[in-house]
Amino acid sequence: MAEKVRFRSTIEQARGAGATVALVPAEVIPALGGLKQKRAFGWLNRVDFMTATFPFKGTLYVGVPKAARVAAGAVLGDDIELEPCRPGPPESRFALPPGRSRDTAICD
Repeated sequence: MAEKVRFRSTIEQARGAGATVALVPAEVIPALGGLKQKRAFGWLNRVDFMTATFPFKGTLYVGVPKAARVAAGAVLGDDIELEPCRPGPPESRFALPPGRSRDTAICD
């Protein structure tokens, strides 16, 4: 089962045109799989998006896609609320059982 976590961070510039990231607090890193690159599903100010985590110099960042930033009304330097999780098994991402929403199917 994937664990959802919620934290606040600031949108930072990353390498590459328009690329942005947010620093993951140290206490949240184990719930996202540790200091490893992993696919992640999440919410940015309640807007859902797919992304990945990226280890860098002993810490972890999560990518903040432009489409999610625009939909959430966020810009570089904004303080944002993130709620990422690692997706569950692949089969949980396709068939949604009755009464299940997409977020609970992907994140558990």
